[in-house]
Amino acid sequence: MRNIRTKVSQAYTGKLDEMVHEITKDYLDSKKTLFVETTGNQDKIVVPNMRPFDAINMIAKKAIPQNSRGGVGYYFYETTKGFNFRSWESMVSSKSNFKRSPRDEFFYQPAKIPGNDPKAERDRALQELRTIEEYEFANNFHDVAANTVLGTYGHRVITYNLFDKNIETNDYHYHDQFHESKHTDSTTSQFDGERYAIAPSPVDYDNELNVSDFPESRVSLQPTTRFLHNENTGMYGIDVNQDGVKYGAYQSQLNQVMHGTTLKMRIKGQCKINAGDLIRVHLKDPNASRDNSSKAGQNHDERFSGDYVITKLRHQITGELHTIQLECVKDAVGQAIPAGVNPKRTSNRPYNRMEIDETDAFGDNHLI
Repeated sequence: MRNIRTKVSQAYTGKLDEMVHEITKDYLDSKKTLFVETTGNQDKIVVPNMRPFDAINMIAKKAIPQNSRGGVGYYFYETTKGFNFRSWESMVSSKSNFKRSPRDEFFYQPAKIPGNDPKAERDRALQELRTIEEYEFANNFHDVAANTVLGTYGHRVITYNLFDKNIETNDYHYHDQFHESKHTDSTTSQFDGERYAIAPSPVDYDNELNVSDFPESRVSLQPTTRFLHNENTGMYGIDVNQDGVKYGAYQSQLNQVMHGTTLKMRIKGQCKINAGDLIRVHLKDPNASRDNSSKAGQNHDERFSGDYVITKLRHQITGELHTIQLECVKDAVGQAIPAGVNPKRTSNRPYNRMEIDETDAFGDNHLI
């Protein structure tokens, strides 16, 4: 309510995480704890009569993690423990270098079968807490057409420098730059492999190009300038020549989170997990036979099982019953998808429609 009633009109200079701290302290006057991840860039940002949350989200789009190679953009959200201002990479990795251990893991399995969780096998209460009562995918098919248009895989960013009238073009390539940022199931290409959400297979019959080799799928014109605030920096507070590179990476990472695999599920009520936590989910393979369903690990879905980040969480308490409805996302797959090879079309000769109709009239339909 204080956010709705308050406006911010002020210029800020310095680290972007420090700006967020000042806004929450001065305008929201919140007694809640603010958890921040230190940003690696600093800038001068003018907030023109915006609500505090809108101002923070504007700053979040420009924030770059301190220890990241290619991650761009932060998320600002609230849990029961306080406000959070952090990057996607901090949710899936520790110190941007090591794979983060999941807060907890959950299993979809018959109630009497503990799966491959040895602790739950000895502890019935723990088994119930880790059991997924029901689940459904809000999105699990990776709409390739929609993501192509959004610039998830290929994106050409044309930056026009208003100061020196210079035009520069930068192309984002999903498969080439996947390893530059951290993902739910893959943090380093050296150990985890490239667990792309879409395989780098050829998409056409007449060449070997994959879906990332078409940067003109989305073309953006991004104005930028040097010396806007008497500093030789661009829109991210760093080298102006990095504006196009960072903008392409930001849009792809955002699309991977917002339009990636989204899982909704219901579990027993507990206070251990919050939005932003990394959890591990074990789902059954829909193609597994029933004979193997009682064996630990035999019915594991290698594609959709794995690590997820909780994005929404709601506690529901009815009488003595406490359940949690949560939504979580992943921007990779549990097991790498092998690249395939598209068959070549044998002929590209056009067919005369009238000739086909005449042939069909005599019952000799030879086209297949």
